[in-house]
Amino acid sequence: MKKLLVGILVMLSVTMVAQQKRSTHQAIALGIKGGVNLSSFKYFGDPDKNALPFDSFQHRLRPLLGVSAEIPLGDYFFMAPEVMLTGRGDARLFESATWNALMRYQAKTYYLEARLPMALCYSVTPKVRPYVFAAPVFGLTMPMGSIAQYFPDTPKTINPVAIDSSNMAPYDIGFMTGAGVRFMIDFDRFSLAIKVEAGYHFGMLDTYSWAEHHDEAPAVNVNAYNVKGERRNRGLETSVTVALPLRFLPGDACSSFSSKNRTRHRLGSYGF
Repeated sequence: MKKLLVGILVMLSVTMVAQQKRSTHQAIALGIKGGVNLSSFKYFGDPDKNALPFDSFQHRLRPLLGVSAEIPLGDYFFMAPEVMLTGRGDARLFESATWNALMRYQAKTYYLEARLPMALCYSVTPKVRPYVFAAPVFGLTMPMGSIAQYFPDTPKTINPVAIDSSNMAPYDIGFMTGAGVRFMIDFDRFSLAIKVEAGYHFGMLDTYSWAEHHDEAPAVNVNAYNVKGERRNRGLETSVTVALPLRFLPGDACSSFSSKNRTRHRLGSYGF
């Protein structure tokens, strides 16, 4: 009889552990994400534009900020939908025939982007997990930023133009791929996940507006060079995400965030 009871208890224990482990896979986390984008344009059908040298990094850095969620899909996969406000654009140097001087042609534009990264992760330690990801990106052009020409040695602008439908396509579709590392930090009553990522964005659509292609854009857009071919977004991004789980569970797998609070575990309380 004792052996039977012991066997039943062992089976129940294994079942409870298995159920608990499966439930950790359902832990969803919400977070905020911020970083910088080293932005550029890639010109197709116009090698002369691609040959123009970039200005310094500081004139190409753009901010990115938004919110994200992480939805586990098992031990090694997760998806992380995001809504981001992302700065894009370019800064190139050219010889101005009008001013007979070296000029900087700079575009600052912003997109409200919806992204859906799908990630494959690998557990190095219980608290450190690298991963790779890929994501489709859909962006709406925001009425923010400007296009202007500058003398590189002074902050003076020449005929700056605000970003609108006359000088930027209304939306963009792209693809992003990259890698990251997640660090898990346990506190007394909750856990945080810190994700550090680097990725590269490939814009797939022409960002020139209809007005630019038909010579109806403000003059500042064509002073540097005539519009020809296609102009697509590119960008090297680095970012940090701070995520908070919706519930805290011990014995976590790769795709969730756990707290090892002994008091909560002993009481069997695994929620907020």
